Amino acid sequence: MTHGFLSTSQLLVRQVDAHGYRFDGHAREVTLNSSENPDASVAELRAPVVTT
Repeated sequence: MTHGFLSTSQLLVRQVDAHGYRFDGHAREVTLNSSENPDASVAELRAPVVTT
């Protein structure tokens, strides 16, 4: 399943909240594999979290 940045960000926020964590700093996107074809590009969303 392909997700865009916005939908992936929303999934991350829901998971953090559902598991009792909170964000502790700024999130960032790290490109792992860039491609002219958006469906072939790979990126990670990284965000520091702490338990609440």
